[in-house]
Order: sequence, then C-alpha cells, then structure tokens
Amino acid sequence: MQTKARKRKAIDTKPLVEPLAMWDTLTVQEKHDVAAEMIEVIYISHNSEDIEIKFGV
Repeated sequence: MQTKARKRKAIDTKPLVEPLAMWDTLTVQEKHDVAAEMIEVIYISHNSEDIEIKFGV
C-alpha cells in the first residue's frame, strides 16, 4: 500500500471557530452547510482504498 505525504498549508480557521464550537447543537442541514464551506472536493479511488479530501478554506 502506498502512503502519501500530507501537504500542509496555512489555513484561516477564524470563520470556523463559532460553528465548530456549536457543532453538537447544529442541525444536520447546518452541519452540511459548514462541511460544504470547508471541503472543496473529495476523491475516492475505484476500489475505495484511497481517499483524498481537498479543503477550500
């Protein structure tokens, strides 16, 4: 199995502080909206062994 090195970039997390602090009280739709703002794209290999998530924040 091949392991990929994770690239790190500086992320401005200030817009996420409040929603993440209230995560347990959010509705499913609100959680979806927060996740949609954070995630740019998700790649899944054909055999589902390799998953890559690109964040847009």
